[in-house]
Amino acid sequence: GEALDRQTLDEQFGSGATLSVNKAGVVWPWIGDVCRIAMRAFGVFANVNLYVTKQGVDVAVPPHNDRQDVFILQLSGSKQWTLYPPAVPLPLVSQERGKSV
Repeated sequence: GEALDRQTLDEQFGSGATLSVNKAGVVWPWIGDVCRIAMRAFGVFANVNLYVTKQGVDVAVPPHNDRQDVFILQLSGSKQWTLYPPAVPLPLVSQERGKSV
C-alpha cells in the first residue's frame, strides 16, 4: 500500500472515514511486543487491529462477526458499543455477517 499524507488523512477523516490498520504489530514493533506478551500470558494467538475514527461518527465499522474472540480496548473518547447475538451459532465462512468473503 501507499503511505498516507496528512492532507489526505484530514480529508478522509473530514468525510467520516475510519482509519483501519490490520495486524498493527507488523507496522509498529512495540505493538507486536504486546501481542507476544499476551500470547505467552494466555497461551493463545494474539493480534491487534487498530481503528481511528473522528469524533461524532456514529458507525465506524458496519455490524459484522469475527472468526476469533475479540477483546476491545478503547483508548480515547467515548462510544456506544452494540453487541448482537450471532445470526448463526458457530457460522461457517460462507455464513459470515457483514464481510466480503
